[in-house]
Amino acid sequence: MTDAFTVRPIAYIRCPRIEPIDDFWGKIVSDIELAAELPEDSLDGLDEFSHLEIIYLFHKVAAEKLVTSARHPRSNPAWPKVGIFAQRAKGRPNRLAARL
Repeated sequence: MTDAFTVRPIAYIRCPRIEPIDDFWGKIVSDIELAAELPEDSLDGLDEFSHLEIIYLFHKVAAEKLVTSARHPRSNPAWPKVGIFAQRAKGRPNRLAARL
């Protein structure tokens, strides 16, 4: 993998959780704050959509914690090993995730 590109944030997710853990996010409420350099009218018409697709970066995952191979989801040996892209884990090679 030799290609790389830069992505600048357009918004920031504010969340009450501090630790970057994989589980128990169901009752967590977060706020999305538009980046200061973007005008508020960039959001005009957004309320007409039924949902948002949020792409985010797991910025608190250290480089040494990234996973590229198969592993047991949630480190549970009772579950079969699957590749990192078949899991919802935060330690993906590019640390990107989506919430639909």
